[in-house]
Amino acid sequence: MLNFLAEKAEKGAVLQMKATWQEFKETRGTDRPVKSMECRFRQAIAPNIHLIKEFDTKTKVKMLFASSTPVDLNFLEEIKKIAFVDVDLEGRIIRYKSLEPDGLELEAPGGRFRAPLVRFSEEEDRDMMEFLVEKCKSRVEKHRQNFTELWNDYASTGRTIRQTQCLINRFRHSLAGNIHERNDLDVQTKVQILFATRTPVNGDFLEELRSEASVEVDEKGHIVWYDEHAPGGLTLYPLPGSDNHCKFTSKEDEEMLAYLVGKANTATQPYNLTELWKHYAESRKSPRHPNSFSGRFRYSLAPNIHKMKQFDVQTRVRLIFASSTPVNAQFLTELRDKADVELGKLGRIVWYKEFKEGGLELKVKEPGRKRKRAAKGKKCSRPRLTALLDVKEEPVWDEDEEEKKPDLTELHNAPILSPENIPDVEPNKDEKEKEEEEPPVKKSATDEYNELLAYLGIDKVVKIEEPDE
Repeated sequence: MLNFLAEKAEKGAVLQMKATWQEFKETRGTDRPVKSMECRFRQAIAPNIHLIKEFDTKTKVKMLFASSTPVDLNFLEEIKKIAFVDVDLEGRIIRYKSLEPDGLELEAPGGRFRAPLVRFSEEEDRDMMEFLVEKCKSRVEKHRQNFTELWNDYASTGRTIRQTQCLINRFRHSLAGNIHERNDLDVQTKVQILFATRTPVNGDFLEELRSEASVEVDEKGHIVWYDEHAPGGLTLYPLPGSDNHCKFTSKEDEEMLAYLVGKANTATQPYNLTELWKHYAESRKSPRHPNSFSGRFRYSLAPNIHKMKQFDVQTRVRLIFASSTPVNAQFLTELRDKADVELGKLGRIVWYKEFKEGGLELKVKEPGRKRKRAAKGKKCSRPRLTALLDVKEEPVWDEDEEEKKPDLTELHNAPILSPENIPDVEPNKDEKEKEEEEPPVKKSATDEYNELLAYLGIDKVVKIEEPDE
């Protein structure tokens, strides 16, 4: 896109950008919609044209002029050293004449742009700051404001003839960086302006703020949470909705863990985390959605529970158990030095018992089995022999009958039998003669199974419903 624009801008004429990107789509064979390319250029590429190292200054000027892109104020000062430059109220180049003989000359067609830009005066800067203070002081809700809407409001008051983008550029490049140094503003007002305008906070000023308040900033240095220590002090936090995806602060993480520790200390079974974080969000009246807390815990906090040295080992085990978090392999080795630990299929603790007397013991309660019932009007099919014998599970005995327990070792080790692998028993001579004299009698399914049970030494009687023939 940039190379194409550079080619089109070589003629030194103002371009109709929609037609330009339509031509790009047709000649380059891209599937991207024209509107998508327009947005991409306007929001991501155009504001950074002056920073592109692949192009020289002359080419950058042509691209800015041809695309009607407002020129960066620092770049404007740079090119004014080598040329006469006029810009309109929105910061777009309307005239450019190089100081070199036969150098680059550009001029917008008559009526295409507005009057040349007049430099900002001290009175204008002061009025812009007064407007910001008014907006911050008059707001009841302590959330972030939409930056563009903020300056749209200012432009619509009639206090300036400048366009919104021009005001935004002036604030970003000239006023924002010095807010913390202004003597006409108190600390609270400075914080409110920095927060509302998403201005990165100065490092020294941040340290000063943290002596009086809890302050969290994101990776760009923007204040995302501010809470003064003094009772009734200033509190600033993300706006629900648009700011829900704002980076979690360390304070939020600490509060989430403290809440979960309180729950885990009394938990006998793992929690339903969806319901848990829903209750947490409601009880704290947090602007974040419950799914936001759930995702934060699952992907950021849970994988690091085993490394949280602020909690003792027992508390970490409780947290891992209550949240059904898979156990880290290294931490599991450490645990098995002091306890019996059994994991489920997903690496979650299903059994934990410390070796020391009276130590921590946790066990996941297995859900009871539910027997399938046949559909109404339909007879049950013949049950499987392995299901009837159920020899893999040890029967439950009353404590009073502990001494009556039989030795089931041989039965546990015995192979599961089915009608296909029942061993042949050699009949004796008398039985052979009897079989020759009497015709064989067809036995019912009930008799067959009960004889087999008796053969295996299992004292159990089963009745099987025979299907109608």
